[in-house]
Amino acid sequence: TNINMTFDDVNSTDWYGPAIQVLYDNGYIAGTSATTFSPKKEITREEAAVLMHRLMSRNGGVGEFENREMEDLNAVSGFAKDSAQQLYNMRIINGFGKEGVFAPKEKLTRYQMAAILDNTLKHMKFKN
Repeated sequence: TNINMTFDDVNSTDWYGPAIQVLYDNGYIAGTSATTFSPKKEITREEAAVLMHRLMSRNGGVGEFENREMEDLNAVSGFAKDSAQQLYNMRIINGFGKEGVFAPKEKLTRYQMAAILDNTLKHMKFKN
Protein backbone atom coordinates (compact mmCIF):
# COMPACT_ATOMS: atom_id res chain seq x y z
CA THR A 1 0.00 0.00 0.00
CA ASN A 2 1.16 3.50 -0.79
CA ILE A 3 0.58 5.86 2.13
CA ASN A 4 0.73 9.63 1.64
CA MET A 5 3.44 10.62 4.11
CA THR A 6 3.51 14.02 5.82
CA PHE A 7 7.22 14.08 6.64
CA ASP A 8 10.03 14.15 4.08
CA ASP A 9 12.30 12.07 6.32
CA VAL A 10 9.83 9.21 6.87
CA ASN A 11 9.00 6.80 4.05
CA SER A 12 5.98 4.53 3.86
CA THR A 13 8.42 1.63 3.38
CA ASP A 14 10.27 2.35 6.66
CA TRP A 15 9.21 -0.20 9.29
CA TYR A 16 8.02 2.69 11.49
CA GLY A 17 6.64 4.86 8.67
CA PRO A 18 2.97 3.85 8.70
CA ALA A 19 2.83 4.04 12.52
CA ILE A 20 4.25 7.57 12.52
CA GLN A 21 1.72 8.67 9.93
CA VAL A 22 -1.24 7.17 11.85
CA LEU A 23 -0.09 8.76 15.12
CA TYR A 24 0.35 12.11 13.37
CA ASP A 25 -3.02 11.89 11.62
CA ASN A 26 -4.70 11.23 14.98
CA GLY A 27 -2.94 14.09 16.78
CA TYR A 28 -0.70 12.04 19.09
CA ILE A 29 2.61 13.24 17.66
CA ALA A 30 3.99 16.23 15.79
CA GLY A 31 7.05 16.76 13.67
CA THR A 32 10.20 18.63 14.54
CA SER A 33 9.13 20.97 11.73
CA ALA A 34 6.27 21.09 9.25
CA THR A 35 8.13 18.71 6.91
CA THR A 36 10.42 16.67 9.19
CA PHE A 37 9.88 14.16 11.97
CA SER A 38 13.55 13.38 12.81
CA PRO A 39 12.86 9.68 13.47
CA LYS A 40 16.36 8.92 14.72
CA LYS A 41 16.53 11.83 17.15
CA GLU A 42 16.51 10.88 20.82
CA ILE A 43 13.47 11.91 22.83
CA THR A 44 13.71 14.20 25.86
CA ARG A 45 11.77 13.99 29.11
CA GLU A 46 9.70 17.05 28.14
CA GLU A 47 8.85 15.56 24.73
CA ALA A 48 7.78 12.30 26.40
CA ALA A 49 5.57 14.30 28.75
CA VAL A 50 3.82 15.90 25.77
CA LEU A 51 3.30 12.51 24.09
CA MET A 52 1.85 10.90 27.20
CA HIS A 53 -0.32 13.94 27.94
CA ARG A 54 -1.76 13.77 24.41
CA LEU A 55 -2.41 10.05 24.84
CA MET A 56 -4.32 10.66 28.07
CA SER A 57 -6.18 13.73 26.79
CA ARG A 58 -7.49 11.84 23.77
CA ASN A 59 -8.50 8.82 25.85
CA GLY A 60 -10.45 10.01 28.86
CA GLY A 61 -8.53 12.96 30.25
CA VAL A 62 -5.78 13.46 32.77
CA GLY A 63 -7.85 13.14 35.94
CA GLU A 64 -7.02 14.28 39.44
CA PHE A 65 -3.54 15.05 40.70
CA GLU A 66 -1.76 16.72 43.58
CA ASN A 67 0.23 19.90 43.03
CA ARG A 68 3.96 19.18 43.38
CA GLU A 69 6.71 21.77 43.18
CA MET A 70 9.07 21.41 40.24
CA GLU A 71 12.32 23.33 40.85
CA ASP A 72 13.25 23.56 37.19
CA LEU A 73 9.86 24.37 35.65
CA ASN A 74 11.39 27.46 34.01
CA ALA A 75 13.77 25.18 32.07
CA VAL A 76 10.83 23.38 30.41
CA SER A 77 10.08 24.57 26.87
CA GLY A 78 6.83 26.47 26.41
CA PHE A 79 5.24 23.73 24.28
CA ALA A 80 5.79 21.19 27.07
CA LYS A 81 5.28 23.22 30.26
CA ASP A 82 1.67 22.21 31.03
CA SER A 83 2.23 18.57 30.06
CA ALA A 84 5.42 18.27 32.11
CA GLN A 85 3.84 19.84 35.19
CA GLN A 86 0.72 17.66 34.99
CA LEU A 87 2.61 14.39 34.44
CA TYR A 88 5.02 15.29 37.23
CA ASN A 89 2.11 16.11 39.53
CA MET A 90 0.50 12.78 38.66
CA ARG A 91 3.79 10.95 39.34
CA ILE A 92 3.82 9.53 35.84
CA ILE A 93 7.24 11.13 35.31
CA ASN A 94 9.13 11.47 38.57
CA GLY A 95 12.08 13.56 39.67
CA PHE A 96 15.43 13.13 37.96
CA GLY A 97 18.13 12.46 40.51
CA LYS A 98 16.20 14.14 43.30
CA GLU A 99 12.63 15.10 44.10
CA GLY A 100 11.58 18.36 42.46
CA VAL A 101 13.98 18.19 39.50
CA PHE A 102 12.31 17.35 36.19
CA ALA A 103 15.38 17.72 33.94
CA PRO A 104 13.32 18.44 30.81
CA LYS A 105 16.19 18.27 28.31
CA GLU A 106 17.59 14.94 29.54
CA LYS A 107 17.36 12.10 27.04
CA LEU A 108 15.35 9.01 27.93
CA THR A 109 16.59 5.46 27.89
CA ARG A 110 14.31 2.74 26.59
CA TYR A 111 13.60 1.50 30.11
CA GLN A 112 12.71 5.02 31.30
CA MET A 113 10.29 5.45 28.40
CA ALA A 114 8.80 2.02 29.15
CA ALA A 115 8.26 3.03 32.79
CA ILE A 116 6.62 6.32 31.75
CA LEU A 117 4.30 4.50 29.33
CA ASP A 118 3.49 1.91 32.01
CA ASN A 119 2.67 4.66 34.52
CA THR A 120 0.50 6.38 31.92
CA LEU A 121 -1.43 3.21 31.11
CA LYS A 122 -1.93 2.45 34.81
CA HIS A 123 -3.32 5.94 35.30
CA MET A 124 -5.63 5.44 32.34
CA LYS A 125 -6.72 2.09 33.82
CA PHE A 126 -5.83 0.17 30.63
CA LYS A 127 -3.93 -2.22 32.83
CA ASN A 128 -3.61 -2.96 36.53
